Amino acid sequence: MVPFPPVKIMLIQGTLDVKVLGNTIVPTHILGRFSILCASLRQIHLSLILLLSKPIPPHDILIIDQLSTSIPLLRVQYPILFYCHFPDKLLATGREHWIKRAYRVPFDWIEQVTTGLSDAIVVNSLFTKGVFKDTFRRIEKTPDVIYPCVDINPSIEPIPENNPLINYLKYLSWICSLTLDHARSYYLLTDSSEKRTLPSPSNRSPPSLTKSVKLPPHSS
Repeated sequence: MVPFPPVKIMLIQGTLDVKVLGNTIVPTHILGRFSILCASLRQIHLSLILLLSKPIPPHDILIIDQLSTSIPLLRVQYPILFYCHFPDKLLATGREHWIKRAYRVPFDWIEQVTTGLSDAIVVNSLFTKGVFKDTFRRIEKTPDVIYPCVDINPSIEPIPENNPLINYLKYLSWICSLTLDHARSYYLLTDSSEKRTLPSPSNRSPPSLTKSVKLPPHSS
């Protein structure tokens, strides 16, 4: 996993102390399958390491996101804030087959029960808040909304739509799912002389911008 630039700088400077635990026994998957099972076991392993540490780290609160399996364990020692990006139940694919539906039943139940045991729940948007309430009907807590931080003063230079490079980058997005954000980054890093020599896709099929969505690795 690649850290965000500010985090990467703090790691290099040594101002952020990062410890990786719970990554020694359970793999992330078994032959490309059972990702949610492995993720749950890895989180439980990590939680046990934390709780059995001597002395137990004196944290005021633990923030957990994505996976809620270990909340019942950790709340014995710490107050828990759970950040729900999106219900994992809705991200799991392949439910058209009865085997996958049966496989997911205990994990979907565990997700709802353990999420409800957290001391506070937050989501990333009003939309997610509505989806959360519709999905976890047995959870009485109403989540608060904490929007992801964004740069309100972006330093990206505007790119005119009639720029030949935009057409070329849109063509790249069409053939390899390059997002517009990546296209803008590529534009900023490309030498001016190279920009003038980029080929035009005008003789090809009409391009379309593809926005790709990557599901969490434990959603299977």
